[in-house]
Amino acid sequence: RYGELRLLGRVGRVANLGGKKVVPAELENCLRAVAGVADVWVTVLQDRHHRDYLAAAVETARSREVIERELVRHVAAWKLPKRWLLQRHLPRTDRGKLDTAALARSLSGEAGAAEG
Repeated sequence: RYGELRLLGRVGRVANLGGKKVVPAELENCLRAVAGVADVWVTVLQDRHHRDYLAAAVETARSREVIERELVRHVAAWKLPKRWLLQRHLPRTDRGKLDTAALARSLSGEAGAAEG
C-alpha cells in the first residue's frame, strides 16, 4: 500500500548533441574532478539554428586548453562544452551560491566567450 520514493537529484535539461544525449550534471561532476577547478556550472544553450550545445562557467585560474586536456580523459570529446567562461571567482548570490542567472547571461552573450 505504501511505496518508497527516493530523490536522487534534480531533473534538469538534457542536451541533444547531434542525436546523443548528455546531462549537464555529468559534465559538472567531471569538471569538478579536474585539479585547479574550484566550482563549475554547466548549462544547455541553443545556437541560432536551435541546436543544443553545452556551455560551462568554471571557477579556476587554469586555461581552457589545460582543462579540456584533463577532461577528455574522463568524457568523450563530443561532450565538451562549446562555450566557456573561465574566471578566478564566479559571481555568487547573497547566500554564497553560484549566481546562475548572471552566469547564464554571460554565457549566452559574452563577447569574449569561446565557441567551438
